[in-house]
Amino acid sequence: MKKYLLSIAVLLMGTTVLTSCDDDDDDNVNPPHVTCPVDVNLGVYVVNSGNQSGQIDGGLTYLNAETWASEKDVFAKANGRSLGITANDGIVYGTKLYIAVTGENTIEVMDNSTLKSLKQINTVNAIGEGKGNQPRHFAAGNGCIYVSTFAGYVAAIDTATYEVVKTYPTTPETENVNKVYPEGMAVNGNTLYVANSSYGNGQFPSIGKIDLTTGNVTLFTDELINNPNAVYASGNDLYVLDYGKYDASWNQVGAGVKKISGGKVSDVVPATNMAVAGTKIYTYNAPYTTPATVPSYSVYDMTTGKTAEFIAADSNDAPFSAAAISADPIRGYVYIASYIKNEDTGYPDYKANGYLNVYDLNGKLVKTCPTGVGPTAIIQNTTVVYE
Repeated sequence: MKKYLLSIAVLLMGTTVLTSCDDDDDDNVNPPHVTCPVDVNLGVYVVNSGNQSGQIDGGLTYLNAETWASEKDVFAKANGRSLGITANDGIVYGTKLYIAVTGENTIEVMDNSTLKSLKQINTVNAIGEGKGNQPRHFAAGNGCIYVSTFAGYVAAIDTATYEVVKTYPTTPETENVNKVYPEGMAVNGNTLYVANSSYGNGQFPSIGKIDLTTGNVTLFTDELINNPNAVYASGNDLYVLDYGKYDASWNQVGAGVKKISGGKVSDVVPATNMAVAGTKIYTYNAPYTTPATVPSYSVYDMTTGKTAEFIAADSNDAPFSAAAISADPIRGYVYIASYIKNEDTGYPDYKANGYLNVYDLNGKLVKTCPTGVGPTAIIQNTTVVYE
């Protein structure tokens, strides 16, 4: 993120000259006129999906990481309308915030400072009938945002013109393009990795590798990759969140983070969601099982290969029913969104407002704030300033 934001900033600065901010200058002191890019995390957005069966629209909650002030429905307040049904994911890139609303086939583009809508992109119209249906997740780089769709495609959208500049199938087998259900993505240079989930049906799970220069698509498959949902690139290695399978009794089995290194897959840690910050992967594991599995919370170090407990499962500070996770390496916080408990049934209440827990890197609860209905994604509001 920092690299791309810095590139944009340099272009906007015209002929301004930046002096090096390296620490190995004489006396380790920068002259007064030197400006240095610094990553700053302003807070987090929580994307709330709403509840389709309950006719509850999705919304956006904001938590300020400096003051801990939170506010619900910030998109609706800024624009006088809701996001619509089933908001699913979002990303901050440059000065804009993008939200994918799966149930509406739209991408909302907002000014990240005011949250005023700059553009509502209808993905079916922009990407094409049969290609733009049900936008899901984002990645960003090279002046574009990339959005995956359940139609089996990824579209590159120019952030200045909002035009679709390229569309890629996420599988080279075109007869299977509507069966792969791409979810999360990761940009690594000129390569885009895509988690082809196959929607848990076990037919075509894979990691798609798209060459953004040529458009060529290759697939990585393995018997340990059953239902990939998210992917993270670390050097030459990939870390994949896999939802696993469902047995005859509809128990979720085999969910976890998998590592792909040198073409080989290994299990890292059991998990149903993950967030990456620096060299750490923060996870929670709450598979759907009967009887219910006691959730666990872990942190995995990619450099040492070791896993440690992050939050004790029996802690009073653990979420009731975790629904999303994100990590901020700048301020040193981990955010976990949760459903509340329905006091009548004892189960998660999918039609009530949820909440967001903020933890420090030792797993200590720092703050709790309310969210909207169906918290489903947490977006780090990170930018670059010059000091």
